[in-house]
Amino acid sequence: MATSFVPSILRPDYTWPCRPPFTVSPITPPVPRVSWKPIRVAWGLVHRALRYFSQWYCHWFGIRFDYNIIPLPFGLLIKWTDRSSVEEAIATQMARAAGMPVPKVLNYGEQLYPEFNRKVSILMTRLPGIDLNNWEDEEYDPESEEPWLQELKACVQTMRLWKPPSSRQNWVSSAIGSLL
Repeated sequence: MATSFVPSILRPDYTWPCRPPFTVSPITPPVPRVSWKPIRVAWGLVHRALRYFSQWYCHWFGIRFDYNIIPLPFGLLIKWTDRSSVEEAIATQMARAAGMPVPKVLNYGEQLYPEFNRKVSILMTRLPGIDLNNWEDEEYDPESEEPWLQELKACVQTMRLWKPPSSRQNWVSSAIGSLL
């Protein structure tokens, strides 16, 4: 399909404008509330419908449809894997609230009858850059990797300053208190 007349916001490579350079907060961001189960199930039904729409969308633009990372128009995608979880969605929201360059989670859905153990789907914005999923760089250049490795190091060092809730001082758990 000729995409010259299609607005850029509808194209598969569209990303929302990035925020200014990030500064990670050394103060623990507040933990977002977990959505009520019926709301998560309703979003799961919407995500299932969007998955079918995405198959048509991918065919229209001539790109490969991926059941794990489902591309959508408007710079959105759905992460729907056997490893997706409500805890991941909450942790991503916390990381964004702290100022880290992560996708914005719009909502997350839960499946009553999951296919292939895919229980949770997460609707989020797409980030600019290359897809690192199954990516192999034969010409690894430490010089070009240095800037983002330093950003990652700064994020991890700042996260280590965050205080756990007083009820979970002596054990490791997810942001919402569930097992890892």
